[in-house]
Amino acid sequence: MTCSDRLELVPEDALTLDVAFSNKELALGVLTGAYGTAQSSSVLNGVPQLMGEWQADNVDFVGSFPSFNEIKFYSTLATNAEVNNIWGSSYGVIGSANLVIKYVPLVEDPDFTVEERDNAIAQAKFLRALIHFQMANWWAQPIQLSGGTDLAVPLVLEPFDDEIQFPSRASLNEVYAQV
Repeated sequence: MTCSDRLELVPEDALTLDVAFSNKELALGVLTGAYGTAQSSSVLNGVPQLMGEWQADNVDFVGSFPSFNEIKFYSTLATNAEVNNIWGSSYGVIGSANLVIKYVPLVEDPDFTVEERDNAIAQAKFLRALIHFQMANWWAQPIQLSGGTDLAVPLVLEPFDDEIQFPSRASLNEVYAQV
């Protein structure tokens, strides 16, 4: 090895796309990973659901976490850790779902039937739609107030391809149409 040789390191904590979608079991594992992230407290298992309950005064928050107090009292800052966790984890689910949607059809495994592929893709599309729906309901004006034309969240329908992109926010109507 010389100084001009480039060292290519394979990530030790993640699979590369060619490995992750090299057979049926690994491809379905990506879908399982999306479900795993979706069941976290930042996505479908707690905090987003409690936020609405706190703000509607259906549940009283009596803890001392400043990030939760900001939400409860409508004084949420852009640096709020819980909101950042919800945003990041939700787009993590969407990203995994997008990988399944794009790459499952390309898996070369004779044991992976058309029905199993279609089922995996349908589940990924459902998860992606559910998360976009939940996020749009949090970050857009209600349709009754805006007619659905206010901005909601970015619709991310393609997997991350190593090029940083900053998609613009879609309107609530656009998100609902995609859902």
